[in-house]
Amino acid sequence: MIEKILKRKIKRKLDLYLKLIVKFMESSDSSDGGSLREALNDLTRYKSIINYKYQKYLDKKYLNILQKKISILEYELTSKLMYIENEYNYEYEQEEVAHRR
Repeated sequence: MIEKILKRKIKRKLDLYLKLIVKFMESSDSSDGGSLREALNDLTRYKSIINYKYQKYLDKKYLNILQKKISILEYELTSKLMYIENEYNYEYEQEEVAHRR
């Protein structure tokens, strides 16, 4: 019973993160780096909650699958964050070059 409830709760939370990632990927606005970083921190926190609180209620196979899914979500968030930071650095460098002239 507890396992079913936890699986449903975890699925909803992962779906929320997935929707958030899709929103970030569709957005070309580079000003969302702070919210992206916040989402990544929240996902990392959620991962530790699953590892330490829910581990005793879920079977190992499900936990392994869950860890893989969370790792993919973390990778996507990190990739988008790095892209935004590189884009910002490029724009900053271009402004510096323009001011020197």
